[in-house]
Amino acid sequence: MEYMQEHCIDVYFRYGGRPFHVLTYGTAIPAPLNDVDRNRRIQHQVAVDMDVLKNPAAIHIEQDYVTTILDATRELNREEQFVPDEDTILQIFRPAAELGFFSYDCIRELENGRGLYRLVAYPEGEMEIHPYDNMPNYDGLEVVEWDEERGLIISFRM
Repeated sequence: MEYMQEHCIDVYFRYGGRPFHVLTYGTAIPAPLNDVDRNRRIQHQVAVDMDVLKNPAAIHIEQDYVTTILDATRELNREEQFVPDEDTILQIFRPAAELGFFSYDCIRELENGRGLYRLVAYPEGEMEIHPYDNMPNYDGLEVVEWDEERGLIISFRM
């Protein structure tokens, strides 16, 4: 648990048949997803695929959320010299979306180490992705915001 609290971990799983990528920012990883060896294998495979990706998926960026991240970062780092720009922030989420993942950022830590996650980037249209060794299915999400028109989970608790 201490390792999870001190590290930002990329976790990959399927929910409702869709591939998800979440960045934990120190929140707890639910037990069904917390298999260190499996997570490392998937992370490695995703990193390799990102390096050799020839035909990235067309993606959609949730621009309002990215603007919110930038504004909050600027406010927090007012005295600092380095404030990341949009491209720096999207380096984390864009590649996963280009591989076909719905990519989420942890926006708040909740009780018991759980996190509130917000959609940042996703592929436009359905696509077949690499099977990734034993990428788990997980049905333990608590949907907070659903976009009926686009058929997307905008935010969830986990």
